[in-house]
Amino acid sequence: MPISIEGFLSQTPQVQKFVNKQLTFAGREGMNDALFHSWAVVKNDMDNYIKGGSVKFTKTGLWREKASRRNLKAHLYFRENRYYMHHIIKGGEKPANYGQKSNAKYMIDIIWNDTYKAPITGKGNIFPSYLKKAETKPMRYKDGYIWAGYLKGKPRSDNYRGIWFRKGRDLQMVVWFGRKSRKQRVTFPADKIAYQAFNDHYNRNIGRQVERAIATGTGFGLRGSRK
Repeated sequence: MPISIEGFLSQTPQVQKFVNKQLTFAGREGMNDALFHSWAVVKNDMDNYIKGGSVKFTKTGLWREKASRRNLKAHLYFRENRYYMHHIIKGGEKPANYGQKSNAKYMIDIIWNDTYKAPITGKGNIFPSYLKKAETKPMRYKDGYIWAGYLKGKPRSDNYRGIWFRKGRDLQMVVWFGRKSRKQRVTFPADKIAYQAFNDHYNRNIGRQVERAIATGTGFGLRGSRK
């Protein structure tokens, strides 16, 4: 049921001040309520968009900044150390060292095949110890040898720069370092999901928030008039 405050706006400055204060309170409460709602929606929707589901580190990186009486702005955002979420949400050209403190100059593409696999951790990362040592000399790996860099006898170009695995006479590149950037498509439109969830929740509940703010206001003994 809508609430009318038109009569209040023609009253004394004290009454108008009261109404403005309560409307600010209602707006703040409505925004923060919608903020927490959109936060929950985005967290729940992650697993529907990110292949294999999102890890705990990603979910805990989604933070809220509530609106206050002096600043009627609410923010939902990923922390800076979840920099990888930027291109997942926005898409676009992704450089090799985006958001990282490392001096990485190339993308890492793992080349999977049935015979050889790159030495990676359970999280999909290359073992740092292998990579560091393999850059200086061949490293024993499974039933062969692995090294990082260029292939001897081939041009020292990006096409031949990567991690190589040799088993007997068989030679296979298992990781390619040949790209400095790549195109990233939008895989998780979190901004659009949050925007829709926030607006729907706010618009659905702001009338109730205003009604409660006027009805529970103290100092003037006022109550909102209904129509």
